[in-house]
Amino acid sequence: MNSKKSESQIDQSTLNLFSAIARWLKIGDSGVSSEAMIYHLTGLDLHSSCQHPIDANDFGRCERLLSSVPGLRERLPKMAEVSSQWAALVARWPELAEAYYRPGLKPSLSTLIREILASA
Repeated sequence: MNSKKSESQIDQSTLNLFSAIARWLKIGDSGVSSEAMIYHLTGLDLHSSCQHPIDANDFGRCERLLSSVPGLRERLPKMAEVSSQWAALVARWPELAEAYYRPGLKPSLSTLIREILASA
């Protein structure tokens, strides 16, 4: 009996990842930039966009995706390969997330995103 898995078999962690994505999509809290993350971080083709977040609402959907789907946050650096805008956002993601979770911080999240994108 061969103990190695067949390449065609999906391992449990991949199955768990895709199940979590399906649950998140069912909630309806997705947008073009968060769906772009799903595609580029998993290969699951929803519509192959490369759109980056452009404001606090877009970022919020992306951050909620990362919080809702275990295993995606560790893949976030891969988004830097998509575009210079994504690279700039990924490089400062912790700062953006802090502004998202603590909305009283200055500058506002949308202002911070605009500043980052303007320099990308």
